[in-house]
Amino acid sequence: MVGLIPDFLRVGAGGGRTAGQRLLLTGDLLERERRMIEEADGFVALPGDYGTLDEVLQVISMKALGVLSASLVLVNVDDAWNPRSSC
Repeated sequence: MVGLIPDFLRVGAGGGRTAGQRLLLTGDLLERERRMIEEADGFVALPGDYGTLDEVLQVISMKALGVLSASLVLVNVDDAWNPRSSC
């Protein structure tokens, strides 16, 4: 397992490492997203905030353009990925 985290977030995330995980530091969030897409065999997205949505949409866009073949799974905890009737 590989963990990717921008260097500026490492301190607030408690180091970001779990047992058996290789930790890679990146210079910024864009580099993190690029490296994540390069390193991944597939994607599993739990409900999150704006960063999660940005990464999910990037993967969906790349799949739609045919430049990425990895699978994407959205884990729908508490109906978080369900459409809403209003914003």
